[in-house]
Amino acid sequence: MNDVAKTKTNRGFNKLRKVFRIIRRANPWRLMIFFIAILLVLSLLGLGGFMLVQDIACRGKIFRGITIDGKPVGDLQKDTARSGQK
Repeated sequence: MNDVAKTKTNRGFNKLRKVFRIIRRANPWRLMIFFIAILLVLSLLGLGGFMLVQDIACRGKIFRGITIDGKPVGDLQKDTARSGQK
């Protein structure tokens, strides 16, 4: 292994050691709050993704039990319900 490859490898290990040193020295309460914040952000992103998928899956559908001017339009597409046909 040449000297250039060794120095690049050592730089990577040194950065990793530095990260572990920072984590070891860190205040446990700050670490806990940091990881809880990360978990909260990931949960909100997951919930947002789930809601987006549900919105796309139910787009254009009218659910059962919905009536417009006394006429049942449940389980119809929007265009069919607007035209008044069943």
